[in-house]
Amino acid sequence: MMKVDAVKRGTWDRQIPLAVRQTWRGAMECNGNGLCFNFDAKKPNVPVDEN
Repeated sequence: MMKVDAVKRGTWDRQIPLAVRQTWRGAMECNGNGLCFNFDAKKPNVPVDEN
């Protein structure tokens, strides 16, 4: 868990050169759950309620 006033991911991402960000765009846009790397249309992203 990050603190609300902690340095956010976007701040770190902007340190990566633009050419590298463009080359690895798919990975850069992934939110961390790994589902953005799954291209199988038969396996939809189903949100989980952890409450």
